[in-house]
Amino acid sequence: MKRRNGGHRCTDIGSRRPKCFMHRNVRLAASRRQTRELERRVKALQSLVPHGEHGSLVDLFSETVDYVRGLQMTIELMKIILLRMEKGNDS
Repeated sequence: MKRRNGGHRCTDIGSRRPKCFMHRNVRLAASRRQTRELERRVKALQSLVPHGEHGSLVDLFSETVDYVRGLQMTIELMKIILLRMEKGNDS
């Protein structure tokens, strides 16, 4: 076996590239970190969106879109009310 990449062992089993078990472990660890980070972010989103803790991930995203659209409409409505109030104070 040849030593590559800082002295750890990689095996060449006839494929184009050698299979490196250390690299596999690094990839697995990175994948686990990404999964934990994604789970953390999904939990944060679930806590922000009403009824977000129920259902699948697709349901969560759908609820999030509906919730953000509702917030946008509320903001627009509040702007209209504020403008009318300001016009009423000007007269």
